[in-house]
Amino acid sequence: QSLDYYLPTASTRTMSGGDYYRANMSYFGRLAYAYDAKYLLQVNFRADAFDNSKLATKNRWGYFPSVSLGWVLTKENFMQNIDPKTLSFLKLRASYGVNGNINALSDFAYTNAMALSSSAYSLTNSGLLTAAAPSTTLANQDLTWEETTQLNFGLDTRFFSDRLVFSVDYYEKNTTGMITSISAPFISGASTQNVNKGKILNKGFEFDLGWNHKVGDLSYSFNANLTTIHNEVIESPYTAGRQSGGFPGSNFFLPITHLEAGYPMWYMRTFIHKDIDPATGLPVYYSGEELGSDDGKDFAGSGIPDFTYGLTLRLNWKNIDFTAFGSGVHGNEQFMCIFRPDLPVANLPEFVFTDRWTSSNSENPVYPRANSSDTRYAQSDFWIFDASYFKIKQIQLGYTFTSALLNKVHLSALRIYASAENLLTFTKYPGNDPESMSATYGAGIGLDKVNYPSTKNYTFGINVSF
Repeated sequence: QSLDYYLPTASTRTMSGGDYYRANMSYFGRLAYAYDAKYLLQVNFRADAFDNSKLATKNRWGYFPSVSLGWVLTKENFMQNIDPKTLSFLKLRASYGVNGNINALSDFAYTNAMALSSSAYSLTNSGLLTAAAPSTTLANQDLTWEETTQLNFGLDTRFFSDRLVFSVDYYEKNTTGMITSISAPFISGASTQNVNKGKILNKGFEFDLGWNHKVGDLSYSFNANLTTIHNEVIESPYTAGRQSGGFPGSNFFLPITHLEAGYPMWYMRTFIHKDIDPATGLPVYYSGEELGSDDGKDFAGSGIPDFTYGLTLRLNWKNIDFTAFGSGVHGNEQFMCIFRPDLPVANLPEFVFTDRWTSSNSENPVYPRANSSDTRYAQSDFWIFDASYFKIKQIQLGYTFTSALLNKVHLSALRIYASAENLLTFTKYPGNDPESMSATYGAGIGLDKVNYPSTKNYTFGINVSF
């Protein structure tokens, strides 16, 4: 066979495409009732369905109700003697609802499918043919909607003629029937199967605080919010009880994150170092017996923070306005995915060598000797760092021209401004940017694969109205 058949021409043109049809249907209803602006009730109900691309006909519909109640106590007679300059508003809230999710499900996972491949060689025409074979995903006719139920209790208050605003919520969210890919039974000949299995709990408190006031020509406001998070796997979707994740490298795979009942989703499970041998510079780890584990590893951190928060400051003085906004997280860890067991001294950050064991620094080193070949080193808590941070997300300064001046140039409004985004980051994390890692999800949460840091943006602008 001549090689000319396989070699591309000087100018190769390709064209590809396809069409598909998707349809979904929803019904939504709401009933709201208020009595004397004091007692509030709202009931919602929605029904959603996809076509046969997602679920079998018997399971295509999902039904999701919700209800909320409110009681404005400051409308009650027994609250009328309270000075509104002290307490101007007080409301209690409660709600319960169910949401559905089907986005994590691939098309036609509930039925037997054929996979196409252009790897079959034909002896008749000396070319490659598109062949079909059964999909490696085992069908599951019982797939249905993943459901999340949420319960909330809240309190809204306003003080000092509405200058001080404070709200607090307690939330509890349970996700059941998680759409999860697990190993298919060996006898089936398939490799994976999608199932509805597993239960995740998220609960915590949400706080909102605001203050606004005006003194002469100066008006200002301050807003702060904070949300606590307790995440826990209540029921593992995996038969073995624990599923490993990690990050791929050069001819190796490091199982770092795990999903297991009793722990946060995809928590970090690593070897835990006890000390560094002052004589050899090699790390010393806790044994499986000491940790009470079967693999010599233990909980070492989680990419899910204990709480998130944000701060906003606004100032207006005559024609000048100023806004500053910042946000942060606290209590989360990240695993720095830069160590390669096959190249133990390549591409490591400077601090690993600065604080390493040497013959002259053998008593209190932070890291082992530079040429350590211990295979556990790459899967140890040496690479887990506190990733808490606070970032100044935006600062903006503007000036609005007076109408007297604008009338002379026939303009209705004119404002100039300058702003900076992602200006400063306060963190102890030694990597590029802890925020750029926070967007990862699933088995990759908390794994720093050295993404690009958030960019700093400086903007100068003019808003004109004629």
